[in-house]
Amino acid sequence: MSGRRFISDLTDAHSKGYIAKVPHFNSIFNYLEMPELTPVLVGLIMESSLPLKAVETDFAVDSTGFGSSRLTNWYSTKYGDVLDRRDWVKAHVCWGVKTNIVTAIRVTELSAHDATFLPELVQATSRNFTIAEVSADKGYSSRANTDAIGALGATPYLAFKRNTRLEARYKPERVKDTLWTRMYHLYSFQRESF
Repeated sequence: MSGRRFISDLTDAHSKGYIAKVPHFNSIFNYLEMPELTPVLVGLIMESSLPLKAVETDFAVDSTGFGSSRLTNWYSTKYGDVLDRRDWVKAHVCWGVKTNIVTAIRVTELSAHDATFLPELVQATSRNFTIAEVSADKGYSSRANTDAIGALGATPYLAFKRNTRLEARYKPERVKDTLWTRMYHLYSFQRESF
């Protein structure tokens, strides 16, 4: 085999007349950078989750960063030198906790705050799935996110920050009975199982 030339699938397809022209190797990357392709890819992800519709009722939300090959340069007055770092993007994801199937996704810049995307992700998931519970870390803990999950008829298990307090700390009669308040009490009394 050492003397043989390896032929790519595209070159082979061209030689057999299946395609008129062999595309440049960067063509796929160029298409993936087109903003018009994003809804198609997101739709494919959501469509691929549908076979597990009957299995998944509990979901989790989180985000992760992905490094790119692009470098950003800037001059640092602190170090007196030009520094560079990789560009990153962030993927905000909602997935099923039993099968780990991704049900909704949103890709943003690295600096986008995680908590603001939870309502969008659970709303997109609820179009295809019945949601019983949604879990997330304390970065998502807010009344707005708790209400967004509660509006779908689901139970929010959002970890509370250490400094979280009820509004009327010393006057219990002023504390409103809201979903956020009930979840805070559940968290306070059953911290380990929460």
